[in-house]
Amino acid sequence: MACTVCFFSNTYQNLLKCRSFGSDSFEKKLLDYKSFYLFELKNLKSIKDCKCTFYKEGDVYIKWTDGFLRNLQSNMKTVEDTFDALIKIYYNYISKSNKDALESIWQFLEYNSLLKEEASPLLANRLLFRARIKKEKLNKDDILEYFHIPFNKRRSVKNQRFSISGQPMLYLSSSVFAVEKEMELDVNKLCIAAFLPHKIIHKKFYQVHNPIYDVIVRVLPVVCAAGSKIDYFNDDVAPNHKTIIPDIKKSILFQILTFPTHKKGTFIEEYVLPQMLTTALLNHKFNGIVFNSTKNYADISNADIQAEYDLNVAFFVNYYVFTKKYDEDLLDSFIYFLPEKRQLLRLIIEKIIESTRQVVHYISRNKSNRQERVESINEKIMDVLCLSGQKGNVYNAPLANAKRYLENLQTAKIKGRNYFDTNEGRLELEFYHRMVDELEQRLKKS
Repeated sequence: MACTVCFFSNTYQNLLKCRSFGSDSFEKKLLDYKSFYLFELKNLKSIKDCKCTFYKEGDVYIKWTDGFLRNLQSNMKTVEDTFDALIKIYYNYISKSNKDALESIWQFLEYNSLLKEEASPLLANRLLFRARIKKEKLNKDDILEYFHIPFNKRRSVKNQRFSISGQPMLYLSSSVFAVEKEMELDVNKLCIAAFLPHKIIHKKFYQVHNPIYDVIVRVLPVVCAAGSKIDYFNDDVAPNHKTIIPDIKKSILFQILTFPTHKKGTFIEEYVLPQMLTTALLNHKFNGIVFNSTKNYADISNADIQAEYDLNVAFFVNYYVFTKKYDEDLLDSFIYFLPEKRQLLRLIIEKIIESTRQVVHYISRNKSNRQERVESINEKIMDVLCLSGQKGNVYNAPLANAKRYLENLQTAKIKGRNYFDTNEGRLELEFYHRMVDELEQRLKKS
């Protein structure tokens, strides 16, 4: 049996979901997944008894996760009720009406306080990538080729997980590797452009994520390594024993919304609940969704646990009746970089990180509304900026995200080869280098 960390990983959860593929309908798959989930949950073991390496995080970490496990297993009814509520919403969709189901999913989100999962715009304020398949008719020097499908060609918009047939959306990914996975094509068969959001500070994004895994894998080890004596049963620090119910509901919602597709046809059962969520969010003035890719990333290894190479950001677009083919306001909110005609450059990652540090230093010297100098950007400073709500210079966030992203992937490998020695990695480095150069020039002119 698995430990808490292994159980809540997306890899383990996808294995449980795939075990349901013998069922002939999605409602049965959900019931099977629920049974597998509950059985495994009842039998979870302590991290200190697992073959994974997280026991090395120390006694404080083990004590916290053991307390969480005991609390989790005493709340089995919450787990069961959450599954039942989401399965009922899906059943209402296929047996009653779209309207009933849509009202049900919004009530579920409101009643369970899950609308608080609003992502900080800073999460999407990073270099993002989009691809088109290489073909003769593609004008790779026109940014509109990489933008959302034009409104006069909405008939070409197919069903995607969070978008509805006929309704254009703009899907961007946090890495070239993720784009390749989403397109299911080798990078050499793709034309890739990069988009840097720079006018999104007031936009509202909903975050679909795995909160329990994020805490016990990405947050807690850092806190314990810093010497904190954090205690799961201390009410002063969240998450704690009193936040278990919303934590469970967020986690299960994420897993069901990202259920892998078994067989794709005209109607894709696994997309029903995600698309209902999209409709509900559109009706309540959200601007997009941030979510982790559902693709298989087994090819990548040795990446820092904090590396966010598998993020997708879906931007909702505004439709202009009869007057425009594209959401021009959305396009204007990006700095974009088209594919270059020259061959890929083999860039050195340390040079790019140093360039990023120099530009951030330039910002700090020219920033009149903040006393402290920003001498280097690291994850801790970025987290403080995000949490404190300081607006700062519009370029601080993407530069900090760039530096952290590159550092977190320095030891990563794709199929045993250093990440930044692959075609995907070299292309990313080239785009990051161009981004830093562009921001530096804009700063000097401002």
